Amino acid sequence: MGIFSKLCINNKYMHKQIILKVPEHIKEFRNNKKTVCIDEKIVDVIKHLWSKKIITLGCCQGIPEYMDNRPNIIISNEYKKTDIDQIKVYIKEIDNRHFAILQWNLIEV
Repeated sequence: MGIFSKLCINNKYMHKQIILKVPEHIKEFRNNKKTVCIDEKIVDVIKHLWSKKIITLGCCQGIPEYMDNRPNIIISNEYKKTDIDQIKVYIKEIDNRHFAILQWNLIEV
């Protein structure tokens, strides 16, 4: 799960991103892609969650117009309250910021 030296840039917010190898337990959720770009300010947190076999579906180090610029991580809908509490503990082991933990939900409109 090494870091490549190449950086990619999110054009709208100009976050520097690091290219990481996608771990095996996440590949099926990432269309079997081999790499993914992660915002550099949350790379260590994401790598730590992956080492704990947490399925992340997306993330952002924070943007001013969204969630008070808090970093956020989208996790699998399979996780329940007790799982999410443990995920928050894992995050605090690496980073003291208050992360928003999100899940996708289908809503009929």
